[in-house]
Amino acid sequence: MVNTRIRTCMNVFCADNVKKRFAISCIIITALALFLLRVPTILKNPFFVGDSGYRMNFADTIIVILGNRFWLPFLQLHIKFFYQLGLPYWMFKFIPAFYFLLALIFLGIVTYRMLDKSYPSLLFSLFLVFCFAHEQGVKFLNVNLYQEILETALFYILLYLGMLDLKKRWLLLLIASVALLTRECFWVYLFVLSLINWRKIISDKVYIFSFIWLWLIPICWLLVFPLRRSITSGNFPGGFLINQNLHVASGYFTSLSSLGSALLSNKIHFFATGLIVVFVLITLRLKARENKVIQSDVFAARFQVFSLLSLAIIYSFFLLFDPFQCTYGNMRMGIPLLSHMFTWAGILYYKTFSCRNTLKIFSRFILILSISFTVNGQQGELFGKEYPETLKFYQQIKNLKNNVYNDTEPNVCIVAQDYWETLRIFLAPTLYMNRKMVGSKNDYSFDESDIVIAPSHFKFKDSRFLRYAKGNIGKKSYIIYYRKRDNRHSIRKNT
Repeated sequence: MVNTRIRTCMNVFCADNVKKRFAISCIIITALALFLLRVPTILKNPFFVGDSGYRMNFADTIIVILGNRFWLPFLQLHIKFFYQLGLPYWMFKFIPAFYFLLALIFLGIVTYRMLDKSYPSLLFSLFLVFCFAHEQGVKFLNVNLYQEILETALFYILLYLGMLDLKKRWLLLLIASVALLTRECFWVYLFVLSLINWRKIISDKVYIFSFIWLWLIPICWLLVFPLRRSITSGNFPGGFLINQNLHVASGYFTSLSSLGSALLSNKIHFFATGLIVVFVLITLRLKARENKVIQSDVFAARFQVFSLLSLAIIYSFFLLFDPFQCTYGNMRMGIPLLSHMFTWAGILYYKTFSCRNTLKIFSRFILILSISFTVNGQQGELFGKEYPETLKFYQQIKNLKNNVYNDTEPNVCIVAQDYWETLRIFLAPTLYMNRKMVGSKNDYSFDESDIVIAPSHFKFKDSRFLRYAKGNIGKKSYIIYYRKRDNRHSIRKNT
């Protein structure tokens, strides 16, 4: 009698009792809660790191060039739009945070849609969303202006819309077109989908025109922008516009060690090991099933082929051309793999439904344990880190602009010892000013400068300027100088 009651309770808990609206609401609420945890960091962290600062330095343009690369414009379109609106610097960090929210929602929905709609399946989907949000690389990217978080969000959205099934949806075609202007990984995905579905594509006029349209996007991008500039300047591009300098390939051992270092720093190797172990266990000991095919089986079968082939091509390019050669071991290299691995986790959890009880429990334990290794709880997120001295110094720059230059755009000259570090520190307070950075040598003329920001050890002896304020940023101190009224030239008005 007791066993019967326990079994009945388990059936109530595990059966198809979770309504679709309730499950999606739980996923959205969880994603929103994880998103809100990032808001204090967005509001309190004034720095723009690495490529994020470089993008913001060209906030008024759409096409950004760095060395041999032309960055795809989708993210830069957001930045330019916010810049034209005149929004404060911290608002720009909501761009990646918004796509982080989308990534969480659609990862949860895609995972839950594969499973049996029970409460344990919903809990696993929420667990997957939580772990993804706390992965080290994702925590960095969701508050910094990098393409990878947009790439991940669009990847999960495309999976949800039926990318692998080639669903005939105008929204799918629209999102796919946008994705091709977001990250080059989607060019690889387009190639793989064209390759594995070529018979289906050529047999349908809708598919033919759709894929012609999609292929025209990367082709036109390569012809119109990089090649046009290279031809007009007389220098043809090298390295297929992938790597930083003009060398076609880098040392394989250097590329391999850099990639390995990136995966180790993200702890992806623990996650990958767990997935491989569970995959082998399920493949070898899978219980015989009825000969019926359900939607999750079709999705799993198509994703396996698509994922393995896509990742093989993407990471072959990484090894050949080393696009992150200037930042050895950059954790961003692991993001395409990480996006696929979280989808693989959902597929393997689904496959455990066909296993015997012992294997099912053991496989799920290994799967959950390996996923939990991705969680990085080192950084306190609840209140964000404080930067009181930095924000105080920023306020002094703002006060100088408002009190002395009113509605004009002063020319700001920043004496920089390190270009990237200077961008990281001073881009926020000078976002809507005319910035120029110069080296720390004393042979530069400040004739066109209205404001000069220099390290305290810099010997600034121009008599046309007065000292305004001194402040500290981290362990370094800086001094703000401004031009005397009698020596001030005409300043361009804000428009």
